[in-house]
Amino acid sequence: MAPSLNQACIAFQGGGALGMAHLGAWQVLARRFNIIGTAGTSAGSIVAALCAAGYNPAHAIDLFYDLEWPEYVKPQFWLDLFRKRDGWSDGERFYQWISARLTTYLSVQTQHVTFASLYQETGIYLAITACDLLTTAEESKV
Repeated sequence: MAPSLNQACIAFQGGGALGMAHLGAWQVLARRFNIIGTAGTSAGSIVAALCAAGYNPAHAIDLFYDLEWPEYVKPQFWLDLFRKRDGWSDGERFYQWISARLTTYLSVQTQHVTFASLYQETGIYLAITACDLLTTAEESKV
């Protein structure tokens, strides 16, 4: 009989390509811990969401390896990035990609995955943190 694993919650930070490094860290931690909660920001939130959706680390690594990254970046003149305060991507294509991946292991296929639906299916808590750099403190007062 295999020894039971200790339960753990893990958090992944942001940092673009650093998010890919989280895949390896998750793989090592999953060998020793039963992940019951995960959190992340930016690139780390992508890894956290896949974990909460029931992916195993090796499958998530394969997903990122096979992802055609240039398809998710819209080409634009670099000066427009500063003028429009825009990003390389509007995020819509990646949103569609991640939404499709998150529903893979859900018993009820739905267009919109929620934190509650992920938890109901997998029993893994998910928290994602973000901030709005364009809104000032005064604008955000309630």
